[in-house]
Amino acid sequence: MKVFNELQRQGFSEEQSDVILRLIKENLSHKVGEMEQDMLDTSELENEMYLFEAAQSELRVEIKTSREADLKTLESERSLLENLINEETESLNKDFIVARNDSQVLINDQISENTLLQRKIKRRIQDLNNRISTEINGDIKSDIEGLRWHTTSRGLMAVLVLVFSIMGGVSISKKKNREEPLPEVILRTLEPEEEDEHDLDEELKSLDLERLARERKS
Repeated sequence: MKVFNELQRQGFSEEQSDVILRLIKENLSHKVGEMEQDMLDTSELENEMYLFEAAQSELRVEIKTSREADLKTLESERSLLENLINEETESLNKDFIVARNDSQVLINDQISENTLLQRKIKRRIQDLNNRISTEINGDIKSDIEGLRWHTTSRGLMAVLVLVFSIMGGVSISKKKNREEPLPEVILRTLEPEEEDEHDLDEELKSLDLERLARERKS
């Protein structure tokens, strides 16, 4: 009625207003029928909701169960991995200790071998030094003895030659002294122009006298 009165106020007649209202009613009935076909009833919606919640709960339970199973599986795998890691760690530690002990033993053996080798080398070097020093000392002593003997023989020969030469000189000087008379010294006075020649003759005579005196002493 409200729409009918509004149409009449807008200038439509009563019959036109009735026609318009019927058309609007038919249109609304058609739209409502389409909506009823498209939409579900409340009971069906409740059933669908119940089924959805049931499926959701079942899915939740399955997810929780699978999660717990996966967690248990992961826990067991983790424990297995931890056991394997512990076993491998213990094995590695044992191998490391054995290897360290073996290496220490090898190092000690090598050190002892090196020490023995050094001692042997030092002994050989000392023996060689002793031999070399002994040989050098022997050679030096033999050379010294040879040089001493050579020097002594040379000295003796020189002494003998000197003695014989002195004895020969003494004997020769004695023979000359016996055969030659002593020179007489004559002093005379010279003129002034003959002083230089007189000085020269005096020096020669003094030298001859000194030589004769030395020969007599020898």
